[in-house]
Amino acid sequence: DISDWKSNGGSEVMGEKIARSWLTNLKVDLQAVDNVCDIIATSSFKGVGNKRTMKTPEGRVMQDADRLDAIGAIGIARCFAFGGNKGMPIHDPNVADDNTEYGSRLSHTSIKHFYDKLLLVKDLLNTKSAKKIAIGRHKYMEEFLRQFYKEWDGQA
Repeated sequence: DISDWKSNGGSEVMGEKIARSWLTNLKVDLQAVDNVCDIIATSSFKGVGNKRTMKTPEGRVMQDADRLDAIGAIGIARCFAFGGNKGMPIHDPNVADDNTEYGSRLSHTSIKHFYDKLLLVKDLLNTKSAKKIAIGRHKYMEEFLRQFYKEWDGQA
């Protein structure tokens, strides 16, 4: 997360520019600089239609690690911390909780973010080990949502 688009006014290239400058100043091998910059440019999960693939095994592992951080208990905590920081409501029953409206890069509510992004992650992983870890984290998020809706509706 050297410079994610969400943190710098939507710039798609700022992270890559920062990394390239820093690594070049450190006299890192040009091929390594290019590989790192490619990973930075292609790692973020920006939507269902965005089918960027990693060119290197290191990129696939890094992408999986980044995506695994976004799901499970830590992912839930990050989701609500980010939503709170951006002033997003936790939930709005008038906003469809499915990905039919997907396309905006930021969800309308923290709960909608589960459907726009978090629940999709397990099917987008590259490595066998990441896919295995994702199964339990995905189930945890599904259970969280079941409990959330029960409490929201005053049933628990």
